[in-house]
Amino acid sequence: MPALRTILRPLLFWALVFGPSASTLLAIPADRLADDRFAHLGVDDGLGGRILDIEQDRQGFLWFALATGLHRYDGGQVRRFLHDPGDPWSMSDNSPHRLLLDSRGALWVGTYLGGLNKWLPEREQFRRISLGIDDDVMGLEEAAPGRLLVVTSAAEVAYEVRVDEPGSPVAELFDSVQSVAVDPDRGALWVFGTGGLREFSLDTYAQRRSIPWPFPVGLETIFLEALVTGDGAVWSAGYRLGVVRFDPDTGDIRVFGHTPGDPSSLTGADVTSILEDAGGRLWISSFSGLNRFQPETGTFLGFIANPISRRGLANQQIHRSFEDRTGQLWLATDNGASRYDPLRENLLFYSYDPTREGSVPAGGIRSFDEDEQGRLWVGSRSYGLARLDRRAGETVYFTAAPGREASLPDNTIWAIQYEPPGRLWVGTESGLSALEVGTGVGRFYPLPTATVSDRITSLLLDRRGTLWAAGYEGLYRLDRASESLEAVPLDSTEADLRALEDRINDLVEGSSGQLYLATEAGVLRLEADGRQSRLWPIEDFAVDSNVPSSVSTLAVQPSEDGQPGELWACTLEGGLFQLDPSTDRWRGRGLDIPEPFIQTMEAGADGTLWISSGLATHRLDLSTGALNRFGVSDGFPEIVHLRASYQSPSGELFFGGSDGFVAFDPKHVRIDGADPSLVLAEFSIGDRSILPRAHDADSPLASSITVVEDVVLRHFENDFSIELAALHFGDQMMNRY
Repeated sequence: MPALRTILRPLLFWALVFGPSASTLLAIPADRLADDRFAHLGVDDGLGGRILDIEQDRQGFLWFALATGLHRYDGGQVRRFLHDPGDPWSMSDNSPHRLLLDSRGALWVGTYLGGLNKWLPEREQFRRISLGIDDDVMGLEEAAPGRLLVVTSAAEVAYEVRVDEPGSPVAELFDSVQSVAVDPDRGALWVFGTGGLREFSLDTYAQRRSIPWPFPVGLETIFLEALVTGDGAVWSAGYRLGVVRFDPDTGDIRVFGHTPGDPSSLTGADVTSILEDAGGRLWISSFSGLNRFQPETGTFLGFIANPISRRGLANQQIHRSFEDRTGQLWLATDNGASRYDPLRENLLFYSYDPTREGSVPAGGIRSFDEDEQGRLWVGSRSYGLARLDRRAGETVYFTAAPGREASLPDNTIWAIQYEPPGRLWVGTESGLSALEVGTGVGRFYPLPTATVSDRITSLLLDRRGTLWAAGYEGLYRLDRASESLEAVPLDSTEADLRALEDRINDLVEGSSGQLYLATEAGVLRLEADGRQSRLWPIEDFAVDSNVPSSVSTLAVQPSEDGQPGELWACTLEGGLFQLDPSTDRWRGRGLDIPEPFIQTMEAGADGTLWISSGLATHRLDLSTGALNRFGVSDGFPEIVHLRASYQSPSGELFFGGSDGFVAFDPKHVRIDGADPSLVLAEFSIGDRSILPRAHDADSPLASSITVVEDVVLRHFENDFSIELAALHFGDQMMNRY
């Protein structure tokens, strides 16, 4: 049998590297309406193809081991390193397989045919270390500073490489090993193989105990990776088996596998990699998707590929997982790299997916409201109205039915207002309708005056139960006695008021029950009876003497007791203003955002303002002035639409846009406070990239531009350029120079 296994191991290795066997695709659980939040690096980024491992060096560069060479990524560009038969300082082989950054900051590259390589950043070269005839590196760990453990695939042998000694001697330790886990707290080395689990002394490599597997292990089973978690447990990724957990104190062994039809089990038994992140969460990768272990229940949350969604996992055949120093989770897949940001997991994105019954409407999302049962109502442009029961995973659609009088008048839903116990007011392109939630029967409410546009853009049910409707041509109020709309005149002959433009952009209720209207002529205040009491003309919202074209949105800051508090206004051009109740005047507040056009705004109960420019949404901490940007990579829509935001009674915020909507509790959004490390990535003279002197004796760079401190140029080398890289791999738009 050992001879047979020696033959099988290389074949299994090549199966892992060049193509896993087909796995059953699982359906997304029906109760999961929100999309995943993954970003992707692929062909367009210079990282197309199968990636086998990922590592980050001490400078902050990311390294990707591909079957086509080793690639270094700086957030914008990729540099490729290959074997050169004529250069002994090039990488020993073009098939890098395992990467390791040791405790001293050295980057090691294990290849399939060329043994071990150490990256020399000052020289931008590699030092090669051969393992003899067994140069196929399958695993790479550090036993202690200066002592590397190398596991080979063909002979299942573990070697020790002492990198500090002359010639870096290689010693064979033991065989029948597929992966190892280092436990410095116990001074133990755990060795996994098909025959069982063995414990060795980390210092002397003397065997302490041997534990046979209490379950059958087939020839196809490979323990590809092992680790010791923060609680002292020893885990291993068992390809074709699942994931194995061993408790060193009790000796208990538990296998977590895949159960068809059970979405709480692993997405597949073809497990390839296991990772514990900085927060103590366990991630299990497989050729059937990504899994996050939920220790409270002993179950898994699965992420599988969804080719329909650009936010989903692009490819579920995952070879390795890696966490960078800012907490980004990276996945080495068969089709490039996928990145998942755990800081953004409380931002839930919902989009249209024809493969899922519970998806949202296909058109751009324009409006929201929530009923007393917690169901979310979502209005779209051209695709009608949807009711999402996010707890049950169910979606019900309401659309216009030509020829049926009791349906919605059209499918463009600009505004929604729920009124207990079961009526939904709907502002459409054709006017106002009311939908009986229980029956789905609609009733149309014609506007009282002839208009060019019947569009209703804002709805408000005030605390007295009065329904207000604002549109492109005025303001209307529902007369409960006659069940009809009446026009509210907005013109006045008083000296401090002037005629308003008819178009109303937003409508909110203030702390004392007054109504505030954002218009193209400024902000108008109405008393509870509809009487006009104050107009702040558009000139009051000028920034640096630039008069804006419109006040686009209003927001009322909730107070500690839940009642409305401070009033905020944004102009379309990006000005932010706060109403001072002591002077009854608007005070400008600086808003340093690169995109000037403000589409919508919501005030969080945690003392934040969420302001969307359409292309990005910004969180402003009112107590500190800190401004944080959120975009597509964080789970927000590609474009957030005008007025397409909402705050539920529980404080949850919603922003809708061109490809769906995002939902989140502002109190639970974690902010990425890690600063990017700035490096010099490339040095050029004229149009020629310059390498250090180790490559070219005539080079002005004594060392690589990434580490050099001084560069002396000759008089004719007067046309040069330096490229900078900010090595933070979250939202690249947040990196500033």
